[in-house]
Amino acid sequence: MVYTRLLLALCACLLVSALAQAATTTTTTTPGPQPKNKALPTVFVLGEFEGSYDDLVQQYEQSLLTACDCTMKSAFSKWLGMLHELDLYAAREEVDIRGVKVWLHVFWKPDGMIDHIAYHLRPNSRTIDAEVMTGLLEGFAQEYAFPLSAEEGFAHYSTGSFPVFGELSGAAAKN
Repeated sequence: MVYTRLLLALCACLLVSALAQAATTTTTTTPGPQPKNKALPTVFVLGEFEGSYDDLVQQYEQSLLTACDCTMKSAFSKWLGMLHELDLYAAREEVDIRGVKVWLHVFWKPDGMIDHIAYHLRPNSRTIDAEVMTGLLEGFAQEYAFPLSAEEGFAHYSTGSFPVFGELSGAAAKN
């Protein structure tokens, strides 16, 4: 059952990656792509800052899976654990994210601290104000330390749905 979920999650990641690259709509307040040399904020909506985002993707060549020694169970557990922590953080901040479904591209520094989060609400998501979602993710990025360190930064692109459902075991999330 767990491996079936892992396989489904992997397939979803691949599909989401293809869809995100094809997506051209944004919910930005600034129309059109931003200049390539413009400073990249910690949190931004996918489709904004396209040139800088492309550069960021090139800088973070190592995936979460690679940083987890290609152990799918470990990578999935850590990802699910982070989503769960984001869910808890939202509750502490009194931001209701129940029903929010989002594509997330998270970039971590080698020490596990979040460097950048790019996101886009999925079409079947509950509506949430972009400023509220961005503010929530900015606060989370400042506080949260991913339970993994690596020799170089790493990134992961996948989906998140809230509330988080899935098997979380303390040992699995830390491995």
